[in-house]
Amino acid sequence: ERRRHIRVKPDPDELLRLHFKLPSKPGMISGKIIDISVGGVAIELLNPPEPGLLKPGVQIPALQFTLDRRQFAPPGKVVLFREKLLALHFDYLTIAEKTSLARYVFKRIAV
Repeated sequence: ERRRHIRVKPDPDELLRLHFKLPSKPGMISGKIIDISVGGVAIELLNPPEPGLLKPGVQIPALQFTLDRRQFAPPGKVVLFREKLLALHFDYLTIAEKTSLARYVFKRIAV
């Protein structure tokens, strides 16, 4: 009836990191995942770019991260950028990626 968005905090021992490149900037931007869901992710940037590059709506071709020994690289879009906090929406996940991510989220809820 009503869609619910379930976000979880990763296990601190996992040290989950996310990396991506912007088409307009050389070099990788990386951050620590602080929140994750089947729809997107929030990260604390380790090397934030100059202001204006990560505005809401900016497309990112591949958000690269590893979760439960599985590589993910979905395209995404910037939802929010404030200082070091970046919220991203996954544009598309394969069935296998969506299944793995849902399993991870629901496993973290059960803990």
